[in-house]
Amino acid sequence: MKKLLLLFVLLFFAANYSEAQDKPQADDDIIGVWLSAGDNISPLLQTIFSNNIDSIYASFLPGQVYSVLQVNKDGTFLYYSGVYSIQASGVGDIYTISIQQSLPVVAEVSGIYEVDMSQNPDFLTYEVVQTSGTQNVPPTPQAGFGSTNGGVFGILNVQKYIRLAGGMHSEADIWGRWLSTGANIAPLLQTIFSNNIDSIYASFSPDGTYLVNQLNVDGTFLNYGGTYSVQASSVDYIYTIVITQTTPAVATVEGMFEVDLSENPNFLTYEVVQTSGTQNVPPTPAAGFGSTNGGAFGTLNVQKYIRVDYITSVKPVEGAPEGFSLEQNYPNPFNPSTTISFSVLNSGNVKLSVYNILGQEVRTLVNEEMPAGIYNVKFDGSDLTSGIYLYKIETADFVQVRKMMLVK
Repeated sequence: MKKLLLLFVLLFFAANYSEAQDKPQADDDIIGVWLSAGDNISPLLQTIFSNNIDSIYASFLPGQVYSVLQVNKDGTFLYYSGVYSIQASGVGDIYTISIQQSLPVVAEVSGIYEVDMSQNPDFLTYEVVQTSGTQNVPPTPQAGFGSTNGGVFGILNVQKYIRLAGGMHSEADIWGRWLSTGANIAPLLQTIFSNNIDSIYASFSPDGTYLVNQLNVDGTFLNYGGTYSVQASSVDYIYTIVITQTTPAVATVEGMFEVDLSENPNFLTYEVVQTSGTQNVPPTPAAGFGSTNGGAFGTLNVQKYIRVDYITSVKPVEGAPEGFSLEQNYPNPFNPSTTISFSVLNSGNVKLSVYNILGQEVRTLVNEEMPAGIYNVKFDGSDLTSGIYLYKIETADFVQVRKMMLVK
């Protein structure tokens, strides 16, 4: 019942990127990640959930996809997602928004929002109401905020957010370890090596170094290493990359990549070509993947990878546990690693996972049978972008969620 009631008052905000505060508002200003906490959470929503809401994270992504993660004080959380559309109202900077929710239940939600770009971070005011299966009347730009159902709720139904990030992507998307195998290996590369490649492991570190291990079917292997730099393009989430290879031979390699963060594990599309000592022309974001040498190779030169998780180290700590617990990570904020401590009172399966603010599991740190004890787990976020993350422990008798912040 609470999930259905939440649809009635779930509030989202949108604004433009803080680095473009002087530009007129536009439809794409809503793209980004937003946080509502404390007094910014609508009083009506807190009443419905018995003042149990700790924070709400709302994400509006390109392609008109949205998701909301509600983190509760008792360690539980709720996840909502769907699609949205917006339209300028002609009344000041107020936009109307229509939401087609698909999870956890199908519903239609309508309302208004306004962006204050003079604040840093951006400040967003938003008011919506479920219209499907109800007689609710959404607020109107003309009547202003507090006008849901003719003003019966007043400002109790108004939610406020601050911007956490302008989007879900950054140059750090490529950080981490990646695996390419089978049909994901570029056909052109397989041709060069007489179809002898079994798999390729690529690691991109935050310090700008990279390492590639090519394992061949015949048992041999090749190692490549050097440094790299990346730069955002104006085309979607495509980044250009320049590689200065030092091993096994000095060479300059150029190209582009795109990381799909919606996939679990993440999916990397990668196309590069050696430019030093050749007449090769690297692909361009404007021309798209398959544009090396003006498209001469087509997609034959496109490599695909999936992200490989980091190995997690779990260390027992001396002492007897007094009960189940999940401690605040330290340090927090952190960059790039932090330690998470937890106590297990009884032997049994323990799962410790990390989630992004979309509610997507980005890392499983522990998932095994463990004896009673106190443990420290080191979490390395080198491959993740800056932002708020949640870590959750689950046992047969205990569940708890905490927040941590990665700042790069």
